[in-house]
Amino acid sequence: MASRPAGLELYLEKIGKKEIATDVLKVMQDPELREAGGPVENLNAETTAEERKESE
Repeated sequence: MASRPAGLELYLEKIGKKEIATDVLKVMQDPELREAGGPVENLNAETTAEERKESE
């Protein structure tokens, strides 16, 4: 059985569930979970554009 990423383990612990989580939006909205999961590509073009403006 493949090991789960640390972010997923933290998410499952936080919500108290044993099954694999599929709600990516909840994970992305929680800074603690997002950080634990490592780098994640943002697929929301508007947010990406805003982030680029902020970094300039």
